[in-house]
Amino acid sequence: MKKHNDLSRLFSMLLLLVLTVSVFMILLYEVNVYKNITSVNDVSDNDHIPYAYLVQRLRRAKTIGVNDDVLEIHEENSVTYIYLYEGYLRELTTLEGYQFDKTYGDKLFELNGFNVSNDDKTVKLEYTSVEGNTKNLTYSYRGGQYE
Repeated sequence: MKKHNDLSRLFSMLLLLVLTVSVFMILLYEVNVYKNITSVNDVSDNDHIPYAYLVQRLRRAKTIGVNDDVLEIHEENSVTYIYLYEGYLRELTTLEGYQFDKTYGDKLFELNGFNVSNDDKTVKLEYTSVEGNTKNLTYSYRGGQYE
């Protein structure tokens, strides 16, 4: 009878050990899956957030101008400049008539490239994210006017 109890205990301990190891392995696997998902989302966010921000800024604009890869958004009594400086997309809002200086803008997003051009009723933006992905945006301006 004692031998049967010892064997039963040993079997129970082995079963508990197998269960513990399998739970630990599943947890390790799930942690790696979570890391992969968040890294993919981070890359996607780094590409999409500047795009969404630029579209939102263009929609609110009364008048849009482009000057040497600087997007100028004219609103009531102010001008907002969006440009690339020292690896960051920056934004500077000044009152009408103030001198524009690239060094004073607020850092928005880290980018490798930013180009702006405009023609008859469209603004074309192209930016390159830190990961090297290039996004193009052509915005058709329906209201207001271009400079």
